[in-house]
Amino acid sequence: MPLEHVEPGLFDHILEKLKAFPLHIHPFEQQPMQAHMHTFIELVYVRKGRGVHRHGPKRYPIAAGDCFIISPGESHGYDEGKNLSIVNILFLPQALAWHINELSEIKGFRHFLAMEPLFRAETSFRYKLHLKPAQNIQVSSLVNQLEQEQKDNAAGSGPLRAALFIQLIVLLSRFFEKNVQKQTEAHVSEEFNAKQAVVEKAIAYLEEKYDTKISVSDIATDVCLSAGHLSHVFKETTGMALTDYLLQIRMDHAHRLLTTTGRSITDISFEVGFHDSGYFTRMFRKHFGASPSQVRKTG
Repeated sequence: MPLEHVEPGLFDHILEKLKAFPLHIHPFEQQPMQAHMHTFIELVYVRKGRGVHRHGPKRYPIAAGDCFIISPGESHGYDEGKNLSIVNILFLPQALAWHINELSEIKGFRHFLAMEPLFRAETSFRYKLHLKPAQNIQVSSLVNQLEQEQKDNAAGSGPLRAALFIQLIVLLSRFFEKNVQKQTEAHVSEEFNAKQAVVEKAIAYLEEKYDTKISVSDIATDVCLSAGHLSHVFKETTGMALTDYLLQIRMDHAHRLLTTTGRSITDISFEVGFHDSGYFTRMFRKHFGASPSQVRKTG
Protein backbone atom coordinates (compact mmCIF):
# COMPACT_ATOMS: atom_id res chain seq x y z
CA MET A 1 0.00 0.00 0.00
CA PRO A 2 1.43 3.43 -0.87
CA LEU A 3 2.79 5.43 2.01
CA GLU A 4 0.23 8.16 1.56
CA HIS A 5 -2.49 5.62 2.41
CA VAL A 6 -1.12 4.86 5.88
CA GLU A 7 -3.93 5.21 8.39
CA PRO A 8 -3.66 8.53 10.28
CA GLY A 9 -2.83 8.02 13.93
CA LEU A 10 -1.49 4.50 13.32
CA PHE A 11 1.27 4.96 15.89
CA ASP A 12 -0.44 7.40 18.25
CA HIS A 13 -0.81 4.75 20.97
CA ILE A 14 2.91 3.98 20.82
CA LEU A 15 3.83 7.67 20.95
CA GLU A 16 1.72 8.04 24.08
CA LYS A 17 3.60 5.15 25.70
CA LEU A 18 6.95 6.65 24.69
CA LYS A 19 6.04 10.00 26.23
CA ALA A 20 5.59 8.22 29.55
CA PHE A 21 8.74 6.08 29.17
CA PRO A 22 11.10 6.44 26.17
CA LEU A 23 11.34 2.69 25.46
CA HIS A 24 8.68 0.24 24.32
CA ILE A 25 8.96 -3.43 23.31
CA HIS A 26 6.61 -4.52 20.54
CA PRO A 27 6.96 -8.25 19.66
CA PHE A 28 4.67 -9.86 17.12
CA GLU A 29 4.40 -12.49 14.45
CA GLN A 30 5.05 -10.37 11.39
CA GLN A 31 2.34 -10.32 8.77
CA PRO A 32 2.85 -8.25 5.60
CA MET A 33 2.93 -4.61 6.69
CA GLN A 34 2.30 -1.62 4.49
CA ALA A 35 4.94 1.06 4.06
CA HIS A 36 4.92 3.50 6.94
CA MET A 37 7.05 6.04 8.80
CA HIS A 38 7.31 7.08 12.43
CA THR A 39 9.00 9.71 14.56
CA PHE A 40 10.77 7.35 16.98
CA ILE A 41 13.79 5.07 16.44
CA GLU A 42 13.13 1.39 15.85
CA LEU A 43 15.58 -1.42 16.64
CA VAL A 44 14.51 -4.53 14.73
CA TYR A 45 15.52 -7.97 15.99
CA VAL A 46 14.47 -10.91 13.82
CA ARG A 47 13.74 -13.66 16.32
CA LYS A 48 12.94 -16.44 13.84
CA GLY A 49 11.92 -17.18 10.24
CA ARG A 50 12.65 -15.11 7.15
CA GLY A 51 10.99 -12.49 4.97
CA VAL A 52 11.52 -9.35 2.91
CA HIS A 53 12.09 -5.90 4.34
CA ARG A 54 11.05 -2.94 2.20
CA HIS A 55 13.20 0.13 2.82
CA GLY A 56 12.13 3.04 0.65
CA PRO A 57 11.80 1.73 -2.91
CA LYS A 58 14.13 -1.25 -2.33
CA ARG A 59 13.58 -4.75 -0.96
CA TYR A 60 16.03 -6.81 1.10
CA PRO A 61 15.85 -10.36 2.49
CA ILE A 62 15.97 -10.70 6.27
CA ALA A 63 16.31 -13.79 8.46
CA ALA A 64 16.59 -14.92 12.09
CA GLY A 65 19.53 -13.26 13.82
CA ASP A 66 19.37 -10.02 11.82
CA CYS A 67 19.43 -6.72 13.73
CA PHE A 68 19.08 -3.28 12.21
CA ILE A 69 17.91 0.25 12.91
CA ILE A 70 15.03 2.14 11.31
CA SER A 71 15.58 5.87 11.75
CA PRO A 72 12.77 8.42 12.18
CA GLY A 73 11.17 9.47 8.91
CA GLU A 74 12.25 6.38 6.94
CA SER A 75 9.64 4.52 4.90
CA HIS A 76 9.69 0.77 5.51
CA GLY A 77 7.48 -2.30 5.58
CA TYR A 78 7.51 -6.10 5.29
CA ASP A 79 6.51 -8.68 2.67
CA GLU A 80 6.62 -12.43 2.10
CA GLY A 81 7.16 -13.56 5.68
CA LYS A 82 7.76 -17.25 6.34
CA ASN A 83 7.38 -18.03 10.06
CA LEU A 84 8.73 -14.53 10.57
CA SER A 85 8.80 -13.35 14.18
CA ILE A 86 10.17 -9.89 14.92
CA VAL A 87 10.75 -7.88 18.07
CA ASN A 88 10.65 -4.12 17.53
CA ILE A 89 12.30 -2.11 20.28
CA LEU A 90 10.95 1.40 19.86
CA PHE A 91 12.75 4.22 21.61
CA LEU A 92 13.43 7.94 21.75
CA PRO A 93 16.95 9.43 21.90
CA GLN A 94 16.39 10.14 25.60
CA ALA A 95 16.74 6.41 26.29
CA LEU A 96 20.45 6.72 25.46
CA ALA A 97 21.09 10.27 26.66
CA TRP A 98 22.64 9.47 30.04
CA HIS A 99 25.25 7.17 28.50
CA ILE A 100 25.80 8.77 25.10
CA ASN A 101 29.41 9.80 25.76
CA GLU A 102 30.45 6.32 26.90
CA LEU A 103 28.50 4.64 24.09
CA SER A 104 30.16 6.88 21.51
CA GLU A 105 33.53 5.44 22.55
CA ILE A 106 32.49 2.05 21.14
CA LYS A 107 33.60 2.03 17.51
CA GLY A 108 30.56 0.13 16.32
CA PHE A 109 27.98 2.32 18.09
CA ARG A 110 27.74 5.15 15.57
CA HIS A 111 28.09 2.76 12.63
CA PHE A 112 25.27 0.52 13.83
CA LEU A 113 22.84 3.22 14.94
CA ALA A 114 23.54 5.96 12.40
CA MET A 115 25.90 5.18 9.54
CA GLU A 116 24.57 1.83 8.31
CA PRO A 117 20.98 3.14 8.05
CA LEU A 118 22.20 6.27 6.23
CA PHE A 119 24.10 4.29 3.59
CA ARG A 120 21.74 1.32 3.35
CA ALA A 121 20.48 2.20 -0.12
CA GLU A 122 24.01 2.65 -1.46
CA THR A 123 25.31 -0.60 0.06
CA SER A 124 22.19 -2.73 -0.61
CA PHE A 125 22.06 -3.73 3.07
CA ARG A 126 25.44 -5.49 2.85
CA TYR A 127 26.49 -4.03 6.22
CA LYS A 128 23.46 -5.35 8.08
CA LEU A 129 24.33 -6.96 11.43
CA HIS A 130 23.73 -10.70 11.43
CA LEU A 131 24.38 -12.30 14.81
CA LYS A 132 26.49 -15.39 15.18
CA PRO A 133 24.87 -18.26 17.17
CA ALA A 134 26.56 -17.43 20.50
CA GLN A 135 25.81 -13.72 20.02
CA ASN A 136 22.20 -14.49 19.18
CA ILE A 137 21.79 -16.36 22.47
CA GLN A 138 22.97 -13.31 24.42
CA VAL A 139 20.76 -10.90 22.49
CA SER A 140 17.72 -13.18 22.67
CA SER A 141 18.11 -13.47 26.45
CA LEU A 142 18.24 -9.69 26.90
CA VAL A 143 15.28 -9.11 24.58
CA ASN A 144 13.26 -11.74 26.47
CA GLN A 145 14.08 -10.05 29.78
CA LEU A 146 13.05 -6.66 28.39
CA GLU A 147 9.81 -8.12 27.11
CA GLN A 148 9.03 -9.79 30.46
CA GLU A 149 9.87 -6.70 32.51
CA GLN A 150 7.53 -4.59 30.37
CA LYS A 151 4.79 -7.19 30.72
CA ASP A 152 5.13 -7.57 34.50
CA ASN A 153 5.67 -3.84 35.14
CA ALA A 154 6.71 -4.60 38.72
CA ALA A 155 8.27 -2.08 41.11
CA GLY A 156 11.61 -0.96 39.70
CA SER A 157 10.72 -2.11 36.20
CA GLY A 158 11.61 1.20 34.57
CA PRO A 159 15.23 1.41 35.77
CA LEU A 160 15.75 -2.28 35.07
CA ARG A 161 14.42 -1.97 31.51
CA ALA A 162 16.66 1.06 30.95
CA ALA A 163 19.69 -0.90 32.19
CA LEU A 164 18.86 -3.94 30.05
CA PHE A 165 18.42 -1.72 27.00
CA ILE A 166 21.82 -0.06 27.47
CA GLN A 167 23.37 -3.51 27.87
CA LEU A 168 21.71 -4.58 24.63
CA ILE A 169 22.96 -1.51 22.73
CA VAL A 170 26.52 -2.05 24.00
CA LEU A 171 26.49 -5.69 22.88
CA LEU A 172 25.04 -4.90 19.45
CA SER A 173 27.59 -2.12 18.94
CA ARG A 174 30.43 -4.49 19.82
CA PHE A 175 29.02 -7.22 17.60
CA PHE A 176 28.69 -4.77 14.72
CA GLU A 177 32.32 -3.77 15.09
CA LYS A 178 33.43 -7.41 15.24
CA ASN A 179 31.14 -8.93 12.61
CA VAL A 180 30.79 -6.13 10.09
CA GLN A 181 33.04 -3.14 10.50
CA LYS A 182 36.43 -4.86 10.85
CA GLN A 183 35.69 -7.29 8.04
CA THR A 184 34.80 -4.55 5.57
CA GLU A 185 37.20 -1.72 6.44
CA ALA A 186 39.19 -2.28 3.23
CA HIS A 187 36.06 -1.78 1.13
CA VAL A 188 34.31 1.00 3.03
CA SER A 189 35.89 3.90 1.13
CA GLU A 190 35.03 2.43 -2.27
CA GLU A 191 31.57 1.22 -1.18
CA PHE A 192 30.50 4.52 0.32
CA ASN A 193 32.18 6.61 -2.38
CA ALA A 194 34.03 8.60 0.32
CA LYS A 195 30.78 10.11 1.63
CA GLN A 196 30.93 8.21 4.89
CA ALA A 197 34.22 9.81 5.91
CA VAL A 198 32.88 13.30 5.16
CA VAL A 199 29.64 12.78 7.07
CA GLU A 200 31.38 11.16 10.04
CA LYS A 201 33.90 13.99 10.28
CA ALA A 202 31.12 16.60 10.11
CA ILE A 203 29.15 14.80 12.82
CA ALA A 204 32.25 14.54 15.01
CA TYR A 205 32.79 18.29 14.59
CA LEU A 206 29.19 19.02 15.57
CA GLU A 207 29.36 16.75 18.62
CA GLU A 208 32.59 18.36 19.80
CA LYS A 209 31.59 22.00 19.27
CA TYR A 210 27.78 21.91 19.67
CA ASP A 211 28.01 24.34 22.60
CA THR A 212 29.67 27.06 20.50
CA LYS A 213 28.51 29.24 17.64
CA ILE A 214 28.88 27.08 14.53
CA SER A 215 28.43 27.96 10.87
CA VAL A 216 28.28 25.63 7.89
CA SER A 217 31.45 27.36 6.63
CA ASP A 218 33.28 26.36 9.83
CA ILE A 219 32.38 22.70 9.33
CA ALA A 220 33.14 22.85 5.61
CA THR A 221 36.63 24.17 6.35
CA ASP A 222 37.19 21.32 8.80
CA VAL A 223 36.24 18.64 6.25
CA CYS A 224 37.97 20.42 3.34
CA LEU A 225 34.87 20.96 1.19
CA SER A 226 32.94 24.00 0.05
CA ALA A 227 29.95 24.89 2.22
CA GLY A 228 27.54 24.16 -0.63
CA HIS A 229 29.06 20.77 -1.42
CA LEU A 230 29.11 19.74 2.24
CA SER A 231 25.47 20.78 2.73
CA HIS A 232 24.46 18.76 -0.33
CA VAL A 233 26.38 15.63 0.71
CA PHE A 234 25.16 15.79 4.32
CA LYS A 235 21.51 16.31 3.33
CA GLU A 236 21.64 13.65 0.60
CA THR A 237 23.23 11.13 2.95
CA THR A 238 21.43 11.73 6.23
CA GLY A 239 18.17 13.23 5.04
CA MET A 240 18.79 16.11 7.48
CA ALA A 241 20.26 19.57 7.11
CA LEU A 242 23.41 20.27 9.10
CA THR A 243 21.54 22.83 11.19
CA ASP A 244 18.80 20.29 12.03
CA TYR A 245 21.38 17.71 13.06
CA LEU A 246 23.09 20.29 15.28
CA LEU A 247 19.75 21.13 16.88
CA GLN A 248 19.14 17.45 17.60
CA ILE A 249 22.53 17.14 19.34
CA ARG A 250 21.85 20.24 21.42
CA MET A 251 18.40 19.04 22.41
CA ASP A 252 19.69 15.62 23.49
CA HIS A 253 22.39 17.20 25.68
CA ALA A 254 19.85 19.63 27.14
CA HIS A 255 17.51 16.77 28.01
CA ARG A 256 20.33 14.92 29.77
CA LEU A 257 21.31 18.00 31.80
CA LEU A 258 17.71 18.69 32.77
CA THR A 259 17.16 15.16 34.07
CA THR A 260 20.56 14.61 35.72
CA THR A 261 21.47 18.01 37.21
CA GLY A 262 19.80 20.77 39.18
CA ARG A 263 21.16 23.55 36.99
CA SER A 264 18.78 26.28 35.92
CA ILE A 265 17.10 26.17 32.53
CA THR A 266 18.88 29.40 31.55
CA ASP A 267 22.29 27.92 32.43
CA ILE A 268 21.51 24.78 30.47
CA SER A 269 20.39 26.76 27.44
CA PHE A 270 23.78 28.53 27.39
CA GLU A 271 25.59 25.25 28.07
CA VAL A 272 24.20 23.65 24.89
CA GLY A 273 24.85 26.62 22.62
CA PHE A 274 21.74 28.82 22.91
CA HIS A 275 22.05 32.46 23.89
CA ASP A 276 18.33 33.12 24.29
CA SER A 277 16.62 30.98 26.93
CA GLY A 278 13.18 31.84 25.54
CA TYR A 279 14.12 30.59 22.08
CA PHE A 280 15.69 27.51 23.69
CA THR A 281 12.43 26.75 25.51
CA ARG A 282 10.37 27.10 22.32
CA MET A 283 12.70 24.81 20.37
CA PHE A 284 12.81 22.29 23.22
CA ARG A 285 9.01 22.12 23.39
CA LYS A 286 8.81 21.71 19.63
CA HIS A 287 11.41 18.91 19.71
CA PHE A 288 10.15 16.92 22.70
CA GLY A 289 6.50 17.94 22.93
CA ALA A 290 7.02 19.25 26.47
CA SER A 291 8.70 22.25 28.07
CA PRO A 292 12.06 21.98 29.87
CA SER A 293 10.36 22.40 33.24
CA GLN A 294 7.84 19.65 32.46
CA VAL A 295 10.61 17.26 31.43
CA ARG A 296 12.50 18.06 34.63
CA LYS A 297 9.45 17.26 36.75
CA THR A 298 8.77 13.94 35.02
CA GLY A 299 12.42 12.98 34.32
